[in-house]
Amino acid sequence: MTNQDITNDALEAIGARIKADARYGEEGGIVGLALRTYPENTDSSIVAMKIALIDMTNSTQLSRLLGEKVVTKKNAQTGKREVVSRTKKSITLGKIVEKIRTVDFDERVKRGDKSLVSELARWGYMDGTGVNLFSFFSKYCCYHNELIYGGDDYSIFDSVIKNYLGNYMSVEEYEEIFGTKLVLRSNQTIAGVVCNKIERMRTSFDYESYADMIDKFLTIKGITCEKKRRKLDWKIWYDNRA
Repeated sequence: MTNQDITNDALEAIGARIKADARYGEEGGIVGLALRTYPENTDSSIVAMKIALIDMTNSTQLSRLLGEKVVTKKNAQTGKREVVSRTKKSITLGKIVEKIRTVDFDERVKRGDKSLVSELARWGYMDGTGVNLFSFFSKYCCYHNELIYGGDDYSIFDSVIKNYLGNYMSVEEYEEIFGTKLVLRSNQTIAGVVCNKIERMRTSFDYESYADMIDKFLTIKGITCEKKRRKLDWKIWYDNRA
């Protein structure tokens, strides 16, 4: 990657590409249609529908995350792994629905309250489950903020952003964003160091720091186009998708 990869022109081009894509165009495709038809998060059945739709279209694998926790151990005699215990996760789809319904979600996401992602993600983990829903809640908040209220206050978190954002940074840009000198050891890359920093934000449920990092990155790049956060998500995803 070069320092010129993230520009206003590049982000505008990816915005036009998304608009022409049948899956995502026309203001968010099927997700946009569903959210604009059912914008509020007060009815349990509607919230459950939107959770399922966003999970399916983004491959966040909630069904796996909310399933059983299975502990296995290798059998010394046979060499095969055997199930030692099965524990149902205490967090469920129903609990996620009720949590969204009781955090003043609509008003907070309308005004772009970034602490909402941190609060919801931390709740999911602290409910005795060990389930980190940082990625899912970043998307749930982002889509509502953008597609219903026309905002651009949230950046999604996913593994593509985590793994590849650093490819678009120079050493000087890294040091300005993170306020620390970058010394790369043998076999280290900027992308790898940035990936580790973002992962720590995820595991500590610190969405505010994640959003602040994205904003500093966009400022350093001189990005001023409309919906710059959303277009950056699209740009990195399109460049690096499998």
